[in-house]
Amino acid sequence: MSGSEHPYIKENASQFIMDVVDKYDTSSVDASALTPGELKRIELMRMMKEDSDKVEYLWILYFLQALIVVFGLWYMYIYASYLPLIPIIFGFIYIIFLRQILRHYAQRLLSHKDNFDTYLFEGFSLKEMRYNAVKFAYLVFFPFAVFFIYYAFFSHEVYLPWWLSMVVAFVISGLGWLWYFKDDAEKLSNLESDLNSLQYLK
Repeated sequence: MSGSEHPYIKENASQFIMDVVDKYDTSSVDASALTPGELKRIELMRMMKEDSDKVEYLWILYFLQALIVVFGLWYMYIYASYLPLIPIIFGFIYIIFLRQILRHYAQRLLSHKDNFDTYLFEGFSLKEMRYNAVKFAYLVFFPFAVFFIYYAFFSHEVYLPWWLSMVVAFVISGLGWLWYFKDDAEKLSNLESDLNSLQYLK
């Protein structure tokens, strides 16, 4: 969803709302002087500013990569296999590539500060991109971490063929994603609905 397609707010009102948000306090502003649309826009911007997904998602990626490196190297040492090099190398490449892409979109976001609605929609797109990037990394790379951890701690108790171990790892990862990130998906959906409602609020 491109923010440039949703400029619902008048240009001359954008700077006023930006000033209020920058102050982060409406106590000095007469709420009765604000339209419902302006109040909603300020509320949405505050919600997006307070959300810690930018930091949390980055640490999730780092933690995931650390699991793969630690237990992947252990797997290489015990089984003399180079299999772990695949997710380890691609994991590093993915993180570097993702950081560059997100940095580019974050800089592009700043160029839309003169139009508040465009800024909101572009900010949402950036949040959505982070969510999808972590989702992809989790669903693709976390099964390898589960696979290596299984062989590190549990293979001597319950032996499974390597292919079945990987299938189980992908199932566990999928269920884990649905459980752990359910709230994030709902927040994004609600935020998108609120943003789309701005066209009806002036």
